[in-house]
Parts: sequence; structure tokens; C-alpha cells
Amino acid sequence: MDQWNIAAGEEIHYLTRGLLHQMGRPPVEPDADWWLIDSEKMIVMRFAEDGSGRRTETELWIDEPEIRLARLWRLAVISWAAEEESVPQRTAA
Repeated sequence: MDQWNIAAGEEIHYLTRGLLHQMGRPPVEPDADWWLIDSEKMIVMRFAEDGSGRRTETELWIDEPEIRLARLWRLAVISWAAEEESVPQRTAA
């Protein structure tokens, strides 16, 4: 975490995609990434299918039924995930 995360009181947890898929149906399609913001909004990001990691679409969701599911997922993920300190860090090549 960096100084801004710490100052904001954020906690960052990591979960592998393998464990994520064992948990059942995610709140969005499996190849999308999502951020839950203040338990009330979601940002959903979709990426190019060519494996480049290039983001092709970003949506802000408010008052969608998937947000309730995302809140439940967050609780489960935190219990399964490793805190940042226990995840090996990548080093620059």
C-alpha cells in the first residue's frame, strides 16, 4: 500500500482468480474487473480479448441489483483473501 491508501484508512486484500471462481457466480461476468465504492456504487471494467490487458469499457453502476451481490462477495472475499503483507511482491525487471 502507498501513503494515500494508508491515509484513507483503506485495507487491500488479494484473491487469486482460481479462488474467486470457486466462490460461485461473481457479481459481474468473470472476465470483468469491478470496484465496490462505499458499498453503494460499482465501477465495472472490461478488457480487450486479445490478452493485452487494455481496458475497453468502464461503467459506473448505481442502484443495480449486482451491487447487493457485490457487498456479499466483499464479505466472503475478505475472509478468503490474504492481506497485502503475505503476498509476494513483484520486482521491476
